[in-house]
Parts: sequence; C-alpha cells; structure tokens
Amino acid sequence: MYKKMSYTSYEPEIKTKEQAREYAIDYQQWASTKDLSWGEVIHFSNKLSTIAKKFGLVKEFKENGII
Repeated sequence: MYKKMSYTSYEPEIKTKEQAREYAIDYQQWASTKDLSWGEVIHFSNKLSTIAKKFGLVKEFKENGII
C-alpha cells in the first residue's frame, strides 16, 4: 500500500494502527533494496518514531528493529 517511498516525496496519511504497521513493514522491505544516505536513514527513523508514538507502537517497533 505504501510502496512509493522516497526521501523527498510521498508522505502517506496514516490513520490507523494497522496502517502504521503496514507502513513500517513496507519501509523495511523498501529500505533493504536501497543504498540510503545517513540523512535518509535519520528522516525515516524520525518519521517512524513519530508514527510509533502516535499509535502506541514504540515497544513493537523497537522489538522488530524498526526504530
């Protein structure tokens, strides 16, 4: 669902906990195929941390190595 990721564009609107999980999974799959700069890593780390806090997923995301 959130496959169109890039550093400078495409900011999905995440409204549910399930969408947050799906975004994190898609990010992991996408990032594993890219050679990300440190700036991109920091950008997504901050974004995923914010999403995790919003939906109460901090522990889950940490356990799965997302943040």
